[in-house]
Amino acid sequence: MRPFSPLYIPKVFFELLTSFPVTVLMLVGSVIFGSLLGFVLARAKISGGKISKILADAYIGVMRCTPPIVLLFIVYYGLPELLLSTAGIDINNVNKGVFVLVTYTLLYGATISEIMRSAYESVDKGQWEAAVSIGLSPFQAFYRIMLPQATAVLCRIFAIF
Repeated sequence: MRPFSPLYIPKVFFELLTSFPVTVLMLVGSVIFGSLLGFVLARAKISGGKISKILADAYIGVMRCTPPIVLLFIVYYGLPELLLSTAGIDINNVNKGVFVLVTYTLLYGATISEIMRSAYESVDKGQWEAAVSIGLSPFQAFYRIMLPQATAVLCRIFAIF
């Protein structure tokens, strides 16, 4: 075992900077795709049918309890084998970053869906009912009334503004 040397940090720091763009790409990609997945899951839990709620709950429960390294191994080794045996698709030559992006998208989607669901449910249901009663369609009531208030709650959660 090597002893810790503080002089080693500046020596490898610039070598690590060469991987910084890949790290940012993985971060941005997993946030974008994970947010889309999280929105779908939150929607399924809020206004979906009984089966979609059960499936969303099961997915969220499994993903939130699965360690990232375990899921990375499952996606990296299991997904190519599953696609090859069921659909005949060989993805073994795909860039390895795709597997990392898929893994973090699955993990982030489960977590952000609970945050989105709680932000939506924090807005009083009377707001939506009032908007619909004055003639707005359900989509307009969501888009113009509920979404801005839920977004404000999300911003407070993430301390953005």
